[in-house]
Amino acid sequence: MKKSIIALIIILVVSSCNGKKETNNLIKKDVVQVKKNKKEIIEGNLEKKAVPEKDTTVITKINVHEQKIVKDKEIVIKSKNIEKAKVVVKKNASSKPKIYSFRKYNHVTKFYEKLSVDATRVCMEQNVPPAALLAIAGLESGWNKGYIGQITGNILSLGSSKRRGDIRLPALYLPRLKKDKRILFDSLEIASIDKSKYYMEQRPSSLKKDYRPSPWAGTKFRLGYLEHHPEAKAKAHAQNVTDFVTVFISRTSKISAYRKTRAAMDALVKKHGKKILLKESTAIQFINGIGGKKNSYNFRKTWPIKVVRIMHKAGLVSLTDAIYNGKTFKESW
Repeated sequence: MKKSIIALIIILVVSSCNGKKETNNLIKKDVVQVKKNKKEIIEGNLEKKAVPEKDTTVITKINVHEQKIVKDKEIVIKSKNIEKAKVVVKKNASSKPKIYSFRKYNHVTKFYEKLSVDATRVCMEQNVPPAALLAIAGLESGWNKGYIGQITGNILSLGSSKRRGDIRLPALYLPRLKKDKRILFDSLEIASIDKSKYYMEQRPSSLKKDYRPSPWAGTKFRLGYLEHHPEAKAKAHAQNVTDFVTVFISRTSKISAYRKTRAAMDALVKKHGKKILLKESTAIQFINGIGGKKNSYNFRKTWPIKVVRIMHKAGLVSLTDAIYNGKTFKESW
């Protein structure tokens, strides 16, 4: 009888050990492999609990049916039933999409859609940070909402030079709407508005270069020409950008701030290569180099702050980097 009891106890102990081994084997099989930067997830009943350990998530009660998308991580589970699994995931800040608040505005999107590709190409050729130029153009033209920029195509507010033979926009007598104070210049739009809704106003000569084609450049006629001819408008903007990087902010400029800034950009490219121009720090250095001081692009101390703010809010660094690497505007924006 005693021998039978001892044998029974031995059988129970062995069974218990075998059960533990099977449980351990099941846990080993139920390994959760996490691959970063993949947008895959587990479909089914899933509950998450944060734990004190850094970069750790505890997943409980998973009933796996198939894969689905969850937060930039691919979770592959080899067993279909897991009561509890501890998954360690390294956080990747870059995987979270940034929100650029200015991109919600249609006029901002439209402005950069037409300008960004050509501007990025020209800037990279001339060792100028493209994100900085796009931000400056947005500020100076109000994303092409200012009447001077719309008439002339001069979105960078470049002054005319008699020495270079530039044609400037003359003084104009234009109507201003009473309601929103907007200046009207397109004769077709003016003709469609009741005269009681606006008053006439004398506008002084802007001293800005007029990029309209001959014979309209420098005249009071066909002020809305570029608005009705998209190809001519794109050509005017492209020439304006080229003038900015080759003539206005030139390496041989009489203005010391321009010469020093261009020399600094050339030195960075020589040391690090062209891609340094796509860095945010380089763009900020360029902006502060050419403005915010006397004898510069804009002497106001707040000017660089405004330009950098536009660059951040519109996501112009990421935009130009993506475009330089072969993506379309739509893919980059």
